[in-house]
Amino acid sequence: MGLLPLLKLPHSADIIYTDHISKMQKFIERMNQEIKRRKSLFARELVSTLSAYEYETKDHLPRIFVVIDNYEGIRETAASDLFSHFLTNLAREGASLGLFVLMTTGRSSSVQNAILASIKSRLALKMTDDSETKGLIGKHQLVMEDIPGRGLVKVNHPEIMQVALPVSGEDDMAVLNNLRDEVANLDDYWSGERPEAVPIVPEVLRVSDFISRNQTKTILQAGGLPLGLEYEDVSTVSIQKGQIHHLHILWEKQTVRRRIFEHLYQMVKARPSRDELICFDTADVFDVAVDDYDWQAYHHHNEIESFRQAFNNLKDTIIKDRHTNYYQDRFVFITDLAQLLSITHLDDNDFALMYEEGIRVGVHLIYATNLSFVNRSSVIKNYLEQQAGDALIAMKMGSQSFYKKSNSRSESFMDSNQVYYHHQDEQTLIKITR
Repeated sequence: MGLLPLLKLPHSADIIYTDHISKMQKFIERMNQEIKRRKSLFARELVSTLSAYEYETKDHLPRIFVVIDNYEGIRETAASDLFSHFLTNLAREGASLGLFVLMTTGRSSSVQNAILASIKSRLALKMTDDSETKGLIGKHQLVMEDIPGRGLVKVNHPEIMQVALPVSGEDDMAVLNNLRDEVANLDDYWSGERPEAVPIVPEVLRVSDFISRNQTKTILQAGGLPLGLEYEDVSTVSIQKGQIHHLHILWEKQTVRRRIFEHLYQMVKARPSRDELICFDTADVFDVAVDDYDWQAYHHHNEIESFRQAFNNLKDTIIKDRHTNYYQDRFVFITDLAQLLSITHLDDNDFALMYEEGIRVGVHLIYATNLSFVNRSSVIKNYLEQQAGDALIAMKMGSQSFYKKSNSRSESFMDSNQVYYHHQDEQTLIKITR
């Protein structure tokens, strides 16, 4: 509790809880990269310490402090082995590279000997068992009073010390409140650079939060179509302007299909070009009235008898625009391609015409099919398989065979806001909005 206010200090980067396993893994990966980078820099200058490197190059590298509160808590998590291996390496090699460990523990025996041996500076507060302090500081005959903050430190030999509070206060809550105020003042005063937090995809990605990200706004202003956040660098995955063609949605759960279309609707709507959107909703994905949407350019064809006429009109428009070289971005949502083809009795050649010529006049088909459609043989299925365009795949890659899996990594459980973006035979796991 006492460390939380310190997160707002200008030089505090982030806080990682023991149950944030993925965040901890990403932090360890980035720290290992920094260790490797600094070793490479030092080797190039033939030096072994940070001070020598800065003297030779006049290049300042930031000192990084990894603060661990209650090490025993980490030992009891699923990431214990991974973190212990990392901490052993950091404690052994970090100090010369400008990477330091500050760690608290209730029992010195909970810290592996390999880690403890590399940590030379040690403080021991008053413990119930005096053998704990002797094991950490060394043999001594000193007697500590039972006063909060009283402890031992070993410089040349053990000595009694008193820890000072960062701020004053009549009780613990007053100290905590005063600490928050002090940190807030420092935060307001600082105008320089700040360290970056460990990037992590949020548990729930809101539409407003995603669209307000600087990277997403830049993509929208440039005419691109943002799709979601990837997990490695937490950057926006998108289809750039000029590369927006058609998009296949492969699904196995109706709730996920609905969520993808609602997400894509918001992404199209956020484009400053105010593109026309036509929706052939045979699957009743959009279960609200058109008037509930605040975009007048939205055409929602939910009457069975209107589908054939509307789809034929779209085909005629594509042919006309192709003859006149007219181009305008238009997004066509098809919530169930198999049902639409059955209702409209569209000729296979006419669909191929709309698919190939539509791109040239700005008509982008965003069409959904389920597994049964891609698993059975048909002219349209074989045609789409040959096109090998972009896709959002709402299932594990190993659960389908329509698209070839680009890597051999094992796949974990996917929640309803995760999809694979398939582009040029490569897949990227992304998070979409809800």
